[in-house]
Amino acid sequence: AHALPTSTPLPPTPTSDPALEGFSFCTQDAGDLESGRFSATISETVEVAVFPAFERLTIGFDMAEDSVPVSARAVLLSERDFLQLTGEPFAPADYVLLITFPNWLHDGALESPLINQSRVFTHTSMIRNVGFRLSDDEAGATLMVAIQHPSIYRMALSHDQKQLRVEVARSASAAKMTDALTTPEPQEAATLTEPLFFLLDGDVWRMDPTGVVSLTQSLEDETDLALSHDGQMVAFCRSQEPGISLAETSFAVPGSLWIMKHDGTNARRVAETGVNCADPVFSPDATKLAFSLDETGIAPESRSIKIVPVASSLLIPGTSALTTTGQVVARGGGWNRFGPQWVNDATLAYAASAPDGRSTIFLLDLANGVERDIGSDIQVMQDRYRYDTFMQPLVSPDGQAMAVEALRADEPGADLLLLDASGTEQDVIDRGYWTRPLAWGEDGSLFYVTTGCESTLVQNYEVYHRSSRGRDQLIAVGTTMGTLGDAVATGSNGLVYVVAARAQPGPHGPNLAARASPSEIWFWDPVQETRRMLFRAQNSITEMRR
Repeated sequence: AHALPTSTPLPPTPTSDPALEGFSFCTQDAGDLESGRFSATISETVEVAVFPAFERLTIGFDMAEDSVPVSARAVLLSERDFLQLTGEPFAPADYVLLITFPNWLHDGALESPLINQSRVFTHTSMIRNVGFRLSDDEAGATLMVAIQHPSIYRMALSHDQKQLRVEVARSASAAKMTDALTTPEPQEAATLTEPLFFLLDGDVWRMDPTGVVSLTQSLEDETDLALSHDGQMVAFCRSQEPGISLAETSFAVPGSLWIMKHDGTNARRVAETGVNCADPVFSPDATKLAFSLDETGIAPESRSIKIVPVASSLLIPGTSALTTTGQVVARGGGWNRFGPQWVNDATLAYAASAPDGRSTIFLLDLANGVERDIGSDIQVMQDRYRYDTFMQPLVSPDGQAMAVEALRADEPGADLLLLDASGTEQDVIDRGYWTRPLAWGEDGSLFYVTTGCESTLVQNYEVYHRSSRGRDQLIAVGTTMGTLGDAVATGSNGLVYVVAARAQPGPHGPNLAARASPSEIWFWDPVQETRRMLFRAQNSITEMRR
């Protein structure tokens, strides 16, 4: 095994200007949002003062007697995200600092003409205008601050808690935004020696040293891709509604499970799945396929886990009739099961959720049909409820370990849980706001990414490589207005990954690329210090496999 050099330097301070200490792109709170509702009126006209390094927006409050202090949350949004998240008909600028006051009571104190003001500023370079909106509920107000360019900011209450101050850096370059994962390294070009498979525009694509080619060109959409361990067979779900783009629909569409050779030949159906075929995965010996399916399409969703033999065929010879193949191995009990992974040829691991909000991970012994709940022991530790939601487990190639993205119960974000093959917790990686696995290496090492803070505009990331012995090494640091998508390990220490230009509206951190986002595939070998883009597409690239 090679030691991985830190080819990308450690993160710089957000800014070298001491006047901008504490400024960032992160979502920020002022006051205690859990303190309850407050009663206040705006005491003075909203103004903006200009300083050499920043512009300061000040809002003064007259608090009602015995009221708790003001509390607010600020989120910096792009125009696109602002429109989708707020439902407003238009955005006041290319970037909007959205300051919400969820606890501001709609009482007599709020009835001030200043709350209805919309101010335009001509003496500023960053803050262009501001405007309030009241919610339709008993409490809640929003201040929309139009920002000329994406820039770091800071929000805080004054010492007497009667003024809210929002400061925006005057120069967009004050924040050092270097995206290491999309910066080519100038050494000899990295070479991809293994074929890659991925989904793009509803088709299955293959990339190898000879080029990139679409393996399916059907009228139906292909979804949820799998590759056998020997790389010889590809499995995918195909919708049964020609002409309907699943990326643009929110309703359930019937689908079926297909397999084909790695070159796109000999495509055939192996299972009719009812509604929403998803999550196919080959067993280690490539004789079986496990997948999840919704058998009814009735809300709330209740997916089952089914296994079919790879050698089966749906068509009865000499007829157009279909056989019934496979076996549902896990269903019911109030659980919605999804994301199966083979631990070995006789054991499956998968996540599950319930309508009442419960979430867990199951291990299923196929020999005796016993389904064991391993998530319940992980959720609670020393009488503390740790996690609300478990995502799909990612099993290592040798089946000896699992990496699970677990959403925290007591604060926003996610931890990365490392489990052994029996489901016993071995370690927790809880750096920053959101940590999730990227890819297992064949040697048992793990690539993972940590997002430093909650932000809807950018992703401040750190990429780590964890050896099979548990040693973590930081190998890349950067900031992107896009998002890091699927990844696969290749070769001895290489990583192939997708970078999407846009994430879905909301905090960056999860693997949630926007559906119609331009995307790129990059290949990086940290040992050889080579990094280059392999492929660019106008829409999202998903389900990358090798």
